[in-house]
Amino acid sequence: MQKNHHLRNYHSNKNYCKTNQQPYHKYNQNLFKNNQFGKQQTVKNPYQSKKTKIQMGNQAPQLVYSVECSEKKEGETTIRRSPVSALGLKKQPEKDIFTMQDAWLKVVKTCGDQQFLFTRNKQTNIYEGKTYNEVNALARALGSAIIQEKLFYESNEDSRFPGLKLVGIFAKNCEEWTIFDVSNMLYGHVAIPLYDTLGPQNITYCLKHSGIITCIASGASVSQFVKTTDIGSLRNIIVIDDVKPEDKQAMEARGIKFYSWDAIINIGKLNPKDIVQVKETDCLTFSYTSGTTGDPKAAMMSHQNFNSILAALKFHPNVKFYPDDVHLSYLPMPHVFERVFVYAVLSQGAKIYFYSGDVQKLKDDLAVVKPTFFISVPRLYNRFYDLINQQFEKQTGVQKFLLNMALSTKFEGIKTGKYTHALYDKLIFAKTKQLFGGRCRFLVTSSAPISKDVIDFMKVISCVPMIEGYGQTESTGATFTTFFEDPESGHCGGPTAAAEYKLVDVPDMNYFSTDKNEKGEPQPRGEICFRGSGNFMGYFKDLAKTNEAIDKDGWLHTGDVGVILPHNQALKIIDRKKNIFKLQQGEYVAPEKVENSYLKVRGIQEIFVYGDSLQSYCIAIAVLEKSFIEDLGKQKNISGTYEELCQNPEIVSTVLAALEKQGRADKLAGFELAKKLYIHPESMANLNCMTTTMKIQRHNAKNVFKQQIDKMYSSPLANA
Repeated sequence: MQKNHHLRNYHSNKNYCKTNQQPYHKYNQNLFKNNQFGKQQTVKNPYQSKKTKIQMGNQAPQLVYSVECSEKKEGETTIRRSPVSALGLKKQPEKDIFTMQDAWLKVVKTCGDQQFLFTRNKQTNIYEGKTYNEVNALARALGSAIIQEKLFYESNEDSRFPGLKLVGIFAKNCEEWTIFDVSNMLYGHVAIPLYDTLGPQNITYCLKHSGIITCIASGASVSQFVKTTDIGSLRNIIVIDDVKPEDKQAMEARGIKFYSWDAIINIGKLNPKDIVQVKETDCLTFSYTSGTTGDPKAAMMSHQNFNSILAALKFHPNVKFYPDDVHLSYLPMPHVFERVFVYAVLSQGAKIYFYSGDVQKLKDDLAVVKPTFFISVPRLYNRFYDLINQQFEKQTGVQKFLLNMALSTKFEGIKTGKYTHALYDKLIFAKTKQLFGGRCRFLVTSSAPISKDVIDFMKVISCVPMIEGYGQTESTGATFTTFFEDPESGHCGGPTAAAEYKLVDVPDMNYFSTDKNEKGEPQPRGEICFRGSGNFMGYFKDLAKTNEAIDKDGWLHTGDVGVILPHNQALKIIDRKKNIFKLQQGEYVAPEKVENSYLKVRGIQEIFVYGDSLQSYCIAIAVLEKSFIEDLGKQKNISGTYEELCQNPEIVSTVLAALEKQGRADKLAGFELAKKLYIHPESMANLNCMTTTMKIQRHNAKNVFKQQIDKMYSSPLANA
């Protein structure tokens, strides 16, 4: 049997720490606990080069995001860690917390009577809550019923991980989702989450690949199953809300047995089972990654993986959670980004409110729930950025003058870590602050690249810090974060206390660990590799891809290319190793770099850059905001439907010129710039061309837009 090699040696550099500063092994964890700007504190901060008097909101401290913890090897950088974990990575948030089961049982013991999960009552539209004790009782009943009715599928198909007890779930975020999650913590079952953006073909793949016989599902998800031609071995559905009679009848005709949620809970209450002792290396969930190439891969996540995130947050200087915190859960639960914040809130006895189920009504949910922090993806922040800027541009006269003064002052303020202003926050930014509910302590962005301009703008209009996280599903989410007090945006900060990293040379793309900047300072570049207890268990039934992702020394190879900034030792993502293509003249193009530039152009929502190896230039396919296209049509006195405007040559030419202008401003090479453009009138996500984190699925996009690609390449260039 092939041994699991990917967790080996992750402490191999434990006793070596090379840095220009004396590392601190302990630090004041309360440093930023009550982060009131303007207060002075004298602290010993491991993220600063010496003992520093911090005047928050007046003078930004010099931060050090990572330190060297090994000798340099040929073709790669030294291994780097957070200063607080220089002599050993953190694996646990507390000495008695080894698994998510431990974390849950502890919070129930200490916070059992506190409110935990809140759901809108469909009749009254008022949020109603359940306590930790109530959720615990429901989770135990659910787990007991799954055992009693033999609803799990015991998989022995992967010899590395025999005896996995798999149960599916297919629903939007709701209290039943979290109750199911807690049940798995208590009984050792493994969650197999499905989600609608996978599409019928991939849902079939996941059902057959996992082999599940039971799925907890919403009525809307049952409708998805009806449209799915092959449901694999699925035999049981536990319905958490109303299901259409015709859908139920159609699925029963295919051999499906239905249980209502209440019925399954009653079965569990009548047949209680003892909880099962789990180990830190036991699998807790799969996460099917709708990757940019090929079929979804089932990343297996262990209790230890998620526990490492709790440890990372424990030792983070800013991101802390308390029992009075409120989280609005709306990002998809099947994905790591949402899941780790749910677990972080859960572990501290805080509250989770579930959104209405319609992202279009998120603004209303925020106004009611008033979360104490807000996490989102660049796509939504970009949307907020465009909408608010459009409102700002409508201002005239004195209001316009005051707005410009306020923006200028606040943008200067954030350069020193100051996010508030006594006058302008009341006069100008009171309404924009309410966009996030009005009482957030901080904002978080992750899952995809985001513009520095958008981050700085969000800081200004929300009046709170915004941190950027970077990681992958395979590293259990955010492995890097920025800090509140860092005035600089546009980088990923440093590794958490639970992870270490290095950069490895990419000779084909001229990225080397020995690179220097224009001043002659070391500025290493290369592929980013992670190691630590956050690295996943492997891909289910796919040893080959597991070994491609994690090498024999436990390093997860991300495929992302980064650079270490000399002034603060932060990491910045600059390229993507895997998604490159070669043009006819032999030039390599990294399309994601071009797309990230083009996404800064006003109106652009989605963009796909493509290059044929038999052609000498790139082309682009874009989706723009409907209102932007319609306004452009009015400006140019062009009439027609939205679809007709998208195809109008003058509008296409105008947008293409804007893309070129932005590309040249970002110093893209001439061969990297798209020479032709097709504007599509609907989201590429509707065509199964986007992952759930809104990254382009290039193989799908190439096939879907084959006709448009062929047409653009079949006609000559205008200036050829």
